[in-house]
Amino acid sequence: MIKTLIQRYDLFLIRANGRRWGFSVSAFFVIGSCILSNVR
Repeated sequence: MIKTLIQRYDLFLIRANGRRWGFSVSAFFVIGSCILSNVR
């Protein structure tokens, strides 16, 4: 489920702002989700 959300989020950002920006934000989102999962 998380992977599908990340893929949809990444595709949305690519369409909106371009591949480089979408990739950086998606990577940040993945890192943030990993941190939250580790905290819990």
